[in-house]
Amino acid sequence: APLGYTVYKQIREKEQPIKHAQAANGHTFSLVLNADAKTEAVTWGMLGNQPLIRWDNEQAAAKAALLELDKDKKLREDGAYYPNESTYRPYAPGSFYRNPANGDGLHALSFLSTEENGAFFVNLATHLAYAAVKNQNKEGYWETQPRSEWLNKEYKIGYKYMDNRRNADNATFLLRFTQAMPDAAVQHALRKWNAYLTRYIAMHGMKIGKYGVFVPDYVGSAETKRTHTSLNHLVAIMNYLYEAYLRDQDEEKRELGNKLLAGIKATQELWVMPNHNLYYALYPNFTPHPYPDYLDLTRNDLLLSQYFLTRIQGEPDPVLQYLIDNKNKWLDSQQ
Repeated sequence: APLGYTVYKQIREKEQPIKHAQAANGHTFSLVLNADAKTEAVTWGMLGNQPLIRWDNEQAAAKAALLELDKDKKLREDGAYYPNESTYRPYAPGSFYRNPANGDGLHALSFLSTEENGAFFVNLATHLAYAAVKNQNKEGYWETQPRSEWLNKEYKIGYKYMDNRRNADNATFLLRFTQAMPDAAVQHALRKWNAYLTRYIAMHGMKIGKYGVFVPDYVGSAETKRTHTSLNHLVAIMNYLYEAYLRDQDEEKRELGNKLLAGIKATQELWVMPNHNLYYALYPNFTPHPYPDYLDLTRNDLLLSQYFLTRIQGEPDPVLQYLIDNKNKWLDSQQ
């Protein structure tokens, strides 16, 4: 049942099993699409004349199972749908929303060898890349359409807002996709995103220190308040800029990445908690946000930053290493 803003409620009691019969001349699949005036019947599948998953390759079989696009997530013609948050609106138990991050596409990219892994991963990545091209708005970013009650209450952000972490993840997916399978439409979408990202940093970036810039995690309408800045969001944007620079040697991307890095370096002590964990985010006045940091997501983002910086400047950054070391010390204390 469509609830609006890319939210659909799954009605399990109306589902009908798919019947499959195999004969000498091929396969027959029988589907019952049990819809009415208020509901849609949707199924997805993949057919091919070569193995979709090489089941003899344990890694490929395990990776396909982890994506869980037939269980915990849904695949539609316009992208991947994730279980809806109870704090999102519209909401109903058993509902799903379109997540623009395309993490499943990103995970599929490391398994593109059809000879080793099967065609499933290439097909999935291609479908999600083309869906992202179609979903990109005129400004150049990918909207999260349901309204977050938390963001609405705290910052007056409504429906169809910009989440820079989800956009950075999706842009990284498209960047790596077009490196593996060059595609003009995907490259055009990336150029639109790059132009938006430059405008976003110029318009919403807050100067910190001599060279540093902080950008808010979320952008809504003109009436919304400036949001907090999460370390993982900030680093994800920076990592995209550095990775894109390593691909095309565009100095503007490196300079923008350096501004975000300088913002982190100017606030290095503000990110570290007394117990060596990292604060999840800082408010615009640089007080810590009460949400807990992810277990290891931010640390892994910072490790990726060090990899890019070593390739760009010949050595890792000591401030980022300071943050990594503190997080590792906290992680060790949790064992």
